[in-house]
Amino acid sequence: MSLKTVEQIIQSVEKEDFLLPDFQRGYVWKSGQVEKYFKSLYKKYPTGSLIMWSAPKQYIKKEFNLNNESNLILDGQQRVTTLYLTLTGKRPHWILSNNEVPKLYFDLETEEFKIIKKYDKIKHRQMLCIREIYNNDVDTIIESSHDPDLFSLYPDKIIKLKEILNYKYYISIVDEPDVREVVDMFNSLNSEGTRLSETDLAMAIMVITWPSAKSEIARLVDKYKAIDFEFDKEFIVRCLNIIACEKAKYTELKNTSSSKLEQALKNLEKALDYISGIWRQIAFVANTSLFSSTHSFMLAAYYLVKNNNKFQTERQRNQCTFYTLVAMLWGRYSGATEATLEKDVRIIRERNSFDPIIKEIAQQRGNRIYPTLDDIKEKGLTTTISKIIKLSILANQPHDWFDPSLPLVSKIGLNTYSIETHHVFSRKLLSRIIPTNIGTSVATLSNQVGNIAYITSLTNKSISDAGPSLYLPEVSEEELNKQYIPTDKNLWSPDFESYSKFIVSRNKLIQDGVTKFLSSFYPDFAAETETDNSSTFLKIQNFEYKIRKIISKIYLKTDFTLKKFFSEQIYDKVILRINLLKKKNPSNDFDINNIEFLVKNLEMTDYLRIITSDHNWPFFSKVFMDPKTFRERFSKINDLRNRLAHHNDLDLILLKDGEVSFLWFDAIFDKFNNSKEILNIQT
Repeated sequence: MSLKTVEQIIQSVEKEDFLLPDFQRGYVWKSGQVEKYFKSLYKKYPTGSLIMWSAPKQYIKKEFNLNNESNLILDGQQRVTTLYLTLTGKRPHWILSNNEVPKLYFDLETEEFKIIKKYDKIKHRQMLCIREIYNNDVDTIIESSHDPDLFSLYPDKIIKLKEILNYKYYISIVDEPDVREVVDMFNSLNSEGTRLSETDLAMAIMVITWPSAKSEIARLVDKYKAIDFEFDKEFIVRCLNIIACEKAKYTELKNTSSSKLEQALKNLEKALDYISGIWRQIAFVANTSLFSSTHSFMLAAYYLVKNNNKFQTERQRNQCTFYTLVAMLWGRYSGATEATLEKDVRIIRERNSFDPIIKEIAQQRGNRIYPTLDDIKEKGLTTTISKIIKLSILANQPHDWFDPSLPLVSKIGLNTYSIETHHVFSRKLLSRIIPTNIGTSVATLSNQVGNIAYITSLTNKSISDAGPSLYLPEVSEEELNKQYIPTDKNLWSPDFESYSKFIVSRNKLIQDGVTKFLSSFYPDFAAETETDNSSTFLKIQNFEYKIRKIISKIYLKTDFTLKKFFSEQIYDKVILRINLLKKKNPSNDFDINNIEFLVKNLEMTDYLRIITSDHNWPFFSKVFMDPKTFRERFSKINDLRNRLAHHNDLDLILLKDGEVSFLWFDAIFDKFNNSKEILNIQT
């Protein structure tokens, strides 16, 4: 173990005595971490030690000076990089970026550190750039400052600041020839603090036997980014593991040879070239921005590699495309990503078919793989369904509304004009016609998928805030049909009733259009999966809708707060769920005071607890009468729903009990809708 000052550490970097191993990650510290680190140095707080590897020469890149005793940094890269960047204003040799090196300043009055991007002599007159302390003495710093009189008031602070150069680090040297042992040590050291991602750890394992792994992966990332396919480092590394090890998890990676990894990269590149080309042609996927996740691309690439990097038949190609679209649409990999990916890799490895995966996706939705109206209704621009809708519209090969010579999609990705989202009923128009008691914001209404079309930016500007009745008559019926725009001109009028009817009508056209688009890739799928479960699933959806309506109406007849009506536990749970939705859909407005909106985010068991609570049952008893019968019938439908949700077989007794319960509730719902006595419930 030895001691080195900060100044000596910087000199070691200059002389290439300190280098970075290939398995190290990049520089990741943010401004706040840099500022906090220098404050610790200034106050002489402990900041740890440095650990170096006295590596054999074969692990040191040839471009560096091998005459010296070069050590590779195992622990302390972020600190060493920060010291060199901040105090010299230069990049260490392991950072290849040409980005400007940020400047750290020291406030002579408050003794705080701050990275400042735009320095102002007046605004920041008491700020000293840290770079000044590296090569200058205290007198020079004061005399060469923009305000020597001011700086001369703080000599003690400047002296203390310069003491950072004398701050000492203990340096431990690891003398271990086996690189695998060193990587294990590296992973262990970096499991604390800013943790390495699973991808970083996998990369560290790869570069042990394949030193050019980092540069080759970076090359692929840049190659596909240039054609608008954002396959990032995580995607490429996971694909290499799947292809080389035939597993999604990285458990076998450490036993994989460099030749196998290099061949996996060659095969992956061929597969991605093929995918990006063919999907542009048949599915109008011009870039990955239309996908909320690229996990399904991993399976498609693996499948291609297993089949000599080409689809053997048109059916194989279309089935793969269908899987990719529905996996994205229904969030196949949004939950337990790695576990689901591992299962799907095994299916492709053993059965070489997407059929079992597609059928499981359908089963998880009650054998309804195509979107229902509920899947489309009130969904916003940032939702996954909106991306599928856009793809289905592009598949119709639409043209601009005012310049039919301009196609909105190019199969070779060479459009020289921009395509924009267009609000059929503009926000400005909606703000004028929306009723004051609607409970939904203009932004939410305007951004519904039923109100969105696609046109060129020039046409969008030309239309501006005009109502649909003014500009849609100029568009051909053929082009309106391609974008699922209702052609009934009565629905184009500038009033809220017309808007509401327009949305209902267009949502149905969208549903039909998306179903047609998806089924074009797998036309026999619907026939293969059509079962009685579909009708049961629809009955459950209808039941939930009517229960929600009753709960909403009854609440409005009480004087309870929402928290009391729901119970504190249920209320807190639904608010938490809505906050998660906000993060996923930041452009949508969520009215947490709207009872109908809140009830839509409840679970089935919540309905039962709300209705049968001691303080709510006196109101609901006029609707459901006997609490015991209500609980029994409700539980039968809930059992049926759970069976479908977990794609378990439905036995005859359960189906019969469900049918009886549906009939009982239908009678209740009819009575509720027709009874003035019930509707006039008072507190």
